[in-house]
Amino acid sequence: MPFPAEAPTTIPLSWKQKQRVCVNAGLRCMNAPMVLLSLCSMVFSLPHLKWDEPIDHLELFAGVCSISRGEWEERRSAIAMDLKFGAEQDILSNVGFCNMVYQVLNLRPGAAMWAAPVCSTWIYLSLG
Repeated sequence: MPFPAEAPTTIPLSWKQKQRVCVNAGLRCMNAPMVLLSLCSMVFSLPHLKWDEPIDHLELFAGVCSISRGEWEERRSAIAMDLKFGAEQDILSNVGFCNMVYQVLNLRPGAAMWAAPVCSTWIYLSLG
């Protein structure tokens, strides 16, 4: 017999490949807009992104990083994103938005994401 009987029938997937399959399946199940599927696909295809270390927690609009500091104290991986940490974290810019999408896609299954925009963003006095 050229192959052992217990030879695997599937090729093991890398973390990145598993994430891509899960994300695509989830987005399709939710009937997400095709543009979101395309965006995620483009982020997965970017070279030089670190996919081998998924994160346990993502904190957006981190401010003083209260949530992330708690995660770090518990020895869990956490990413804190806030405009004050640099232009690459400005989610209104192309680079910052792609960075945020990458961080969301790199969350470990069962991980948490905390997004706490400044409350004044949503009141009518901020419009003017």
